[in-house]
Amino acid sequence: MKEKILLNKIHIVKDNMYSSHITLNNWETRVGEYLSPNNYEVIDEQWKAINIGDRWEAKDNITRWFKSTMVIPPEFEGRKVILDIEVGGEGLVYINGQMRSAITSYLQPHNATRTRVLISDCAKGNERFEVLIEVGLNYMEFAKYRHKGMKSVFYEFRKAYLAVVDTKVEDYYFNAIVAYEVIQVQNDSFIRNKIIDALESSLFAIDFDFDREKLVASIDDANKILNDKLNEISYSPQAEVSFTGHSHIDTAWLWPIKETIRKCARTFSNTIALLDEYPEHNFAQSQPQLYEYTKKHYPGLYEKIKSKIKEERWELVGNSWVECDTNVPSGESLVRQILYGRNFFKDEFGKWSDILWMPDVFGYSWALPQIIKRSGMKYFYTAKLNNNDVNRFPCSLFWWQGIDGTKVLSYLQRINYNGIINPSSIHNVWNNFDEKECHNKVMCTFGFGDGGGGPTYEMLEYSKRLKSFPGMPSTKLDSAQSFFEDAAQNAEGLPTWNNEMYYEFHRGTYTSQANTKKNNRKSELLYRQAEMLSSIALNKFNAKYPIEELTEGWKVILLNQFHDIIPGSSINEVYVDCEKDYSKVFSIGENAEKKALEAIVNNIDFKSQDDNYIVVFNYLSWPVTGPVEVKMPLQHLNEEGYTSENIVLEDLSGEKVACIIKETDDRNLLLCFEAHEVPPIGYTAYKITKAEREVNNSFSTMTVTQDVMENEFFKINIDKNGNITGIYDKKEGREVLAEGGYGNMLQIFEDKPERESAWNIDLEYQKKGWIINDVKSIEVKEISPVKGVLRISKAFNNSEIIQDITIYASTPRIDFYTQVEWQETEKLLKAAFEVDVLSPEATYEIAFGSIKRPTHWNTSWDKAKFEVPAHKWADLSEGGYGVSILNDCKYGYDIKDNVMRITLLKAPVYPDPVADKGYHEFIYSLYPHKGDWINGKVVHAGYELNVPLTAICTKAGNSGKLPNSTSFLSIDRQNVIIDTLKAAEDGNGLITRLYESSGIRGDVKINVSLDIDEVIECNLMEEDERPVSFEDGVISACFKPFEIKTLRFK
Repeated sequence: MKEKILLNKIHIVKDNMYSSHITLNNWETRVGEYLSPNNYEVIDEQWKAINIGDRWEAKDNITRWFKSTMVIPPEFEGRKVILDIEVGGEGLVYINGQMRSAITSYLQPHNATRTRVLISDCAKGNERFEVLIEVGLNYMEFAKYRHKGMKSVFYEFRKAYLAVVDTKVEDYYFNAIVAYEVIQVQNDSFIRNKIIDALESSLFAIDFDFDREKLVASIDDANKILNDKLNEISYSPQAEVSFTGHSHIDTAWLWPIKETIRKCARTFSNTIALLDEYPEHNFAQSQPQLYEYTKKHYPGLYEKIKSKIKEERWELVGNSWVECDTNVPSGESLVRQILYGRNFFKDEFGKWSDILWMPDVFGYSWALPQIIKRSGMKYFYTAKLNNNDVNRFPCSLFWWQGIDGTKVLSYLQRINYNGIINPSSIHNVWNNFDEKECHNKVMCTFGFGDGGGGPTYEMLEYSKRLKSFPGMPSTKLDSAQSFFEDAAQNAEGLPTWNNEMYYEFHRGTYTSQANTKKNNRKSELLYRQAEMLSSIALNKFNAKYPIEELTEGWKVILLNQFHDIIPGSSINEVYVDCEKDYSKVFSIGENAEKKALEAIVNNIDFKSQDDNYIVVFNYLSWPVTGPVEVKMPLQHLNEEGYTSENIVLEDLSGEKVACIIKETDDRNLLLCFEAHEVPPIGYTAYKITKAEREVNNSFSTMTVTQDVMENEFFKINIDKNGNITGIYDKKEGREVLAEGGYGNMLQIFEDKPERESAWNIDLEYQKKGWIINDVKSIEVKEISPVKGVLRISKAFNNSEIIQDITIYASTPRIDFYTQVEWQETEKLLKAAFEVDVLSPEATYEIAFGSIKRPTHWNTSWDKAKFEVPAHKWADLSEGGYGVSILNDCKYGYDIKDNVMRITLLKAPVYPDPVADKGYHEFIYSLYPHKGDWINGKVVHAGYELNVPLTAICTKAGNSGKLPNSTSFLSIDRQNVIIDTLKAAEDGNGLITRLYESSGIRGDVKINVSLDIDEVIECNLMEEDERPVSFEDGVISACFKPFEIKTLRFK
């Protein structure tokens, strides 16, 4: 019998799976606007009749309800009864007011539907059920229509049956279809022919020629023939596939977060129903944020989840607050993802996960292994690197070695994480597994994600039959934890991957939705400062530490680091919500910083009364010299006889400090000066005095004209097109740019990737581009004792760019303050510097360290990294000299040979057609330096651009206990960075986090001017491990290359 005929007969069996069914009519419907979880504005006050076959319109943010009453016919009593219903869209079925199951018209990526709702395994006749279905758009399906400008789609109410399942027919159908699908993947011709014979003989035994009654009567014989013949096949499986139920729910993507909350209800209620129906079923779910949503909005469902977790049927995986991007977030953000996530799991369920679960993230930072291990976890799971567009990642089960040498056992699942239990999945996940010689077991997640409802009953029926099927690896339903624990027992021969896990795809995600990335960087640094000051105020004056407020703000930051939000790959509505979120984040952080700053300033003894002072704060762990701007209240100063012409600024030694004073639009004075050697994590004060006569604050040692800028460090030549043609480093006596090369060359490229424009940059973009040479004006904006500024205005197509090229009196850095009115479509904006530096590799900052990447394309692995992520800087250095490009909110770079480029803006059209259009403001900087990136203190330079000195104007009052200049924390090695100072989560002291930034091993001394008695080293979860030497205010510690240390001050 031909295989197609076999399949046709199996489908006939499937069509006879219902022994009886009735069509449910008498449906009513109405619509409402979905405002927020459990909050609707009803549009139709009255319910209206709707019939099967009717079409209805579905719109964004509009919910439609369907309701009906069904009564179980007496003849259905004692039978297995289901509701088979398809209304369209994505919905949640309530039976008698209780959540029961999810239904959907489209399951990605398999283009299937979910229509089955189990009513009872043993129905009671005449039992009455009230059915209510809450339905919205299926956003996965709607995405293609939204992109075409459509505002709605139409669905058809296709069916609504109350049906009796004939369990004998159902059992045979699954036996037969599994056998058929095994035939399709079986390579052993002997076993394959045996299975064909078993299936063919079985189907011949079924009476297809008469009525259903005769067909059903023949099923028992057919089933026996099939099972007996399969059991006769001699086969000993050489491998095992462990299946773990899962649903990958994107916290936002083609839908807003408020819809994700409903997706949780649909998926989790569906999962609970299947766990009840199939006792052998197990399920794993990540992202504490989703659990918190469920707890808040669906408490009854949440209690059921807690019960399943207690039964060890529902597995907690991941620990991270969301499945976050790892290229853009700071090292501290990655720690907080796990800290807050694990604490939530611990507090709610009394347990947490050993697995960092990131199946869909767009590349994995080299810092992760250390973070995983030092957070108390053991394992790492992903599936994303299967989609590389150039090279196949060479390992499936392996040790991933991090930047510091830490190793974690890692697993790359070789099929999609939205898996299915079927023979094809088993075949693919095993055949593509790379470490067969070391290990004979693999894991595969199964279940539809993103509102698809997770596993299906069909998958679980398949699993029963595939436990031990001839010619196939054996299978079992098991937890992810069990898989990893078993793998760890046999891990000796596994390979090691010692590098980042760079994703050769989605390279545009370092740049798309630039404002969100900027808000992320600024909020991370704001909270660093707020926590640092609040910790000092708590320690010194017992000021209230706003831990609840800061934690609330941090969780919003972490939420927006989800791997489809911060990369820029979500719809416009997501980013509208982001702006509102960040507004709240900044309000919390700024308020906390302001209160702590005032508490510290109010406790400084200025050794005088009634004088005005400027207190300059340095949040970094080394002395900083740099520009300062501070607002001073003009009315108050005028009352004391101060004017912009007679103000004199003095340092603590009484020396006058050159400054420039401007009157602002809000009737304040803006005082600008360069502060020198401000103490580490500390402050120094400057006194404001009056001169007896007007002061000339305009003297400058710098030169700025339309074509030349010069200070103590550089002489810069600029041509008529606004491009830099020369940068002479006066300290090192050499030219920075290559002969004939340009600097700050603004380039625009056509950016039309093959697919997914927000995600991707294809290498072909380099084939078509333009240099922006349309100069509207070049003008000297400022020459002062502090800085010199040349403003260049340019235009391209529909966009305008204004750049203030800025040099300083005491800072060896060239800043490009950039304002862009960006009105491009499918374009890419970069700034290029053709430097006179020769090196086969460049260095890029990543979380808690840096990474070297090639500047050549010798191999396909090198060439695939034609666009790479970095944090605050990228550097190209040769033996004695180097050049860095710093930034204050950008993440994409490419460095090829001697051409360094930073990616400034993208203009994608999908999924947000107006992504990045509008106004942008950012800074990037050129930082030439002596020596390599370590000797040139590039790490410090990157921090100093991003964490500038800040100042507050105050009036001396009552004597405090703090001196007028001090450091609270400092360190004797430039390569070790004090990154965090915060209150401990348990309220027991302060936590400081440090990391070695340059790959240098050595002893360090940390000077502490806080009120503490002992120091204890902790892991990243703030669990105490060992005491640390602390004598006379000095901590002694030893750092390994790129090591992160967390210390508790008590």
